[in-house]
Amino acid sequence: MLREAEEKAVKRYEALWEPKLRSREEMECLLHETEELISVFEGCENDIRDLGLMRRCLQMLLRDYDYLESDHLTWAEFDALATKLQNEAETYIGEAELPWPVTEAVSGFADTIGKERKQASLKWILGIESDVEKLSKMAAADASRLHDRAANPPAILTEPHRKRLDRTIRQIETCLDTLKIEWLVEKFKELAPSARSQFLKIVRELDEGA
Repeated sequence: MLREAEEKAVKRYEALWEPKLRSREEMECLLHETEELISVFEGCENDIRDLGLMRRCLQMLLRDYDYLESDHLTWAEFDALATKLQNEAETYIGEAELPWPVTEAVSGFADTIGKERKQASLKWILGIESDVEKLSKMAAADASRLHDRAANPPAILTEPHRKRLDRTIRQIETCLDTLKIEWLVEKFKELAPSARSQFLKIVRELDEGA
């Protein structure tokens, strides 16, 4: 029975060298398995050392995945962070032998998350463009809210989608020009009382100077 348990543990250890690190779920499963094997190999110094390094590596990679997954990063920040994390991973691992090529794993995360960011960017711009098609039926307040949304795009928006957004904003502003008085009234309502007084004072002065 003891020999059978040892053989089973060795097979589990060897299985750690098979997967490729492509997703958070895969890394979390490997981390859980690594932590269990650390308790199984208690007393085997070399195995514990190797498993400890694997655990630290997986914890680092999960942290890196979280950093790259932030939707607050612009594309320039995302690319710079991916490069920085690859360099840090290479320095951290050094000459240590691991089951997985760590820098390639970070590069793979960047590719995977980059595709997800592009999909999110496309979904956002399509949503704005879909709403713009309804502009002619919108009240000034709704058109103004759409303008505010369009003027504050998410950080993940790609450059081609930003160019589409510029055209879309111009469309919205053209529509708002036809509803200028209603739009100004809506903007006036958003002002604080002190700002409203200042605005009315400016309008009176302009009227008197006309």
